[in-house]
Amino acid sequence: MMQYFLQPLLFFLFISLVLSNTFSIAQNTDIFEVLDSAGESGKITIIQDSSVYNIMQKQIQINKNNKGIPNRYRIQIFSSSGNKARENAIEFKEEFLENHPEFERAEIYQLYQPPFFKLRVGNYRNKHEALIVYKNLVKYYPNCYIVKSKINFPKLMDE
Repeated sequence: MMQYFLQPLLFFLFISLVLSNTFSIAQNTDIFEVLDSAGESGKITIIQDSSVYNIMQKQIQINKNNKGIPNRYRIQIFSSSGNKARENAIEFKEEFLENHPEFERAEIYQLYQPPFFKLRVGNYRNKHEALIVYKNLVKYYPNCYIVKSKINFPKLMDE
């Protein structure tokens, strides 16, 4: 009795392994290019509205431009508006780097959200990581606070 269930299961498992190795496609490959270049093995014709293709191309472009991880945290240490706000932000950044060598220049982000120039530091995956650094920075910068932000991808262990 068990033989009747085991043989088809092993057969389907074997076939799925063979097919998965035969038809593997790279993750960044455009499926339309793969289907168009089917070669001698056959031809596949896709009949679809052109708007579907256009929407997919727009989404591919958005994904390429969308770098970073959303809904993570940074610590805002400076915000100013006015005539000399940009110069003040640059000076504040240099002073911060001198006083806090544990931060790399690449971890300090200057951004302009009209009418404010802001400085934010760090790339924290969760609020707990940000709180640890915040407790040290608030001693020197009592007006600093944690903000939700899109962060850069974390460094890999090999880097």
